[in-house]
Amino acid sequence: MCVSMHSVRGLVLLLIVALVAAEFEILPQEVSTEELKRYVYDGPTDCPVEDMTMEGVEVSIHYIGTIDATSKTGAPGSEFDTSHERGKPLRFTLGKRQVIAGWDTGLMGLCKGAMVTLIIPPQLAYGDQSPSEGIPGGATLNFDVELVDVKQEAPPSAVFKEVDADGDGRLNPFEVKAFFAEKSLRGGRRAPHGASLTVPKELWAREDKNNDGYIDWHEFSGEMKSEL
Repeated sequence: MCVSMHSVRGLVLLLIVALVAAEFEILPQEVSTEELKRYVYDGPTDCPVEDMTMEGVEVSIHYIGTIDATSKTGAPGSEFDTSHERGKPLRFTLGKRQVIAGWDTGLMGLCKGAMVTLIIPPQLAYGDQSPSEGIPGGATLNFDVELVDVKQEAPPSAVFKEVDADGDGRLNPFEVKAFFAEKSLRGGRRAPHGASLTVPKELWAREDKNNDGYIDWHEFSGEMKSEL
């Protein structure tokens, strides 16, 4: 059977395209909203484990949220939220259901400094609910995310765990006040009537280093522990 040089060159070209597609992810022209889509478009993709996101690490991100072009509801491209307007990154613990499921899933396995686009279907966001005026029920969301920082979780101290009544990894003023009251009663001491069993304001200010109204385990210093 005689094969022309034109046919051979065509076969070679198809082989090259197939090899390139196998080596590098080719982004789809049409994005399905049936599942989460993630595209890392800038920043590192290889990093030491201490700079990689995984369940239980604390992440800080900047983001811009818009209604995705594929959304069946809402105005495609309209912006509904951004951390940049607030002037500081959003911080949360990954995999602890502190944010929508699409973030808990989509931000896993990334390197510090990564720039990523997340396309999140409604079942991994807010479902049929409308959490705000800019996000209608059933909307597919698009988030442009910068992974600013990654902090690996260290085991909280026994004292921290005891004070952290709801187990969310951070102390609020009510938990600290309740702990002081319980500690006082366990010690057989009674507070004067009307006294406030709480941490002095100046000590709380030193411990709550980012002024968000909570004391995280990594802010929990020896000074606070001596008071407790």
